[in-house]
Amino acid sequence: MHVLLIPIKYPNSYNPQSHIFFEEQARALSLNGITVGVLAVIPVSLKQMWKQKKIDLGPSQELLNGVQIIRYQYPIIPKMWRFNSWLQTRIGKRQFLKYNKKFGAPDIAHVHVSLVGKLAIWINRTFQIPYVVTEHYTSFIEGKMPSWQKELAKNVFTHSKKNIAVSNIFAARLQHDYHLDFEYIPNIVDTETFVPNTQLSSKRHVRNFLNIGNLYKQKNQEMLIGAFSRAFKGEKKFKLVIAGSGSEYSRLKKHISKLHMQKQISLYGQANRDEVVTLMQESDYFVLSSRYETFGVVVIEAMSCGLPIIATRSGGPESIIINNQLGILCDIDESQLGDALTRMVSTKYDQEYIRNYAVSHFSSNIIAAQLTALYKQVINSQ
Repeated sequence: MHVLLIPIKYPNSYNPQSHIFFEEQARALSLNGITVGVLAVIPVSLKQMWKQKKIDLGPSQELLNGVQIIRYQYPIIPKMWRFNSWLQTRIGKRQFLKYNKKFGAPDIAHVHVSLVGKLAIWINRTFQIPYVVTEHYTSFIEGKMPSWQKELAKNVFTHSKKNIAVSNIFAARLQHDYHLDFEYIPNIVDTETFVPNTQLSSKRHVRNFLNIGNLYKQKNQEMLIGAFSRAFKGEKKFKLVIAGSGSEYSRLKKHISKLHMQKQISLYGQANRDEVVTLMQESDYFVLSSRYETFGVVVIEAMSCGLPIIATRSGGPESIIINNQLGILCDIDESQLGDALTRMVSTKYDQEYIRNYAVSHFSSNIIAAQLTALYKQVINSQ
């Protein structure tokens, strides 16, 4: 079986960590005996080029973990999103023709995010290659999508052989909005990299909470800072580390200072993959405070390290934290989040149980098997 993945983003020269779970899924499918290719037409902003002082645009090809990857990095024009989308599809068509000539036609294409699905529709109409789509885009939940994106999504979903969403609530929302069937298949998590630190002593005096995510309003770290201050101000044995970068950094730093919590709350900054693993292995609890999440890869990564979770009911976590042995779900409310923080430190959690749950539900072999079965079903129905 030959599968071509068409993701909206992919690890690239400007951001090697970008949407790395797409790369992990490609590797998992390859290890499952599937011939896997990736066609990633990646938008690059002028800000990224300026910040990194380099211009790296155009095509590149790489064989990584048995996966043939064709990337094309192209510059986007600010605020001209329809034109950028048109250009992305046009580039994608040319790159597909090159891929098809060099590696042969895939049996099926798998689109990750409907916004890049126009290319799959063209491939289907031109070469009679079916496609499936997994939706991840949080704007469906936020209700902020412009009408042209909604129409594009409807067209992509309608012509897809299978529609997938990465959480149960998200699947139900899309099914309601588009009157089409959506199947829940979660994202893959690298449970072999994210492992518990068995040397961490339970007798330590300090207890560390961790939050990892982009510092954007959607991730709601301001509420987390307020809730943590409400729960533990002055109790120096409780610490909170917030790792990530983004437009809210300065405001969050001022908020920490205003609450006089500098000795208990720290902003770590951007963390690479190895640093994320280390941060999780040095922590006792993980907190997700988002307003909207379609899934929550970082939550599963933390669980794979054996950490109990506090998560807001933001869409994705409800499909993950299914019982109180895994953690606590709370509403998007500072008072409730503060109460959850204090409850967590007085509750005993089984690290091995949490780790085993993550492995048995989200590891690469589990999700790769689900996707392989779905691909076979689509191909055999042709």
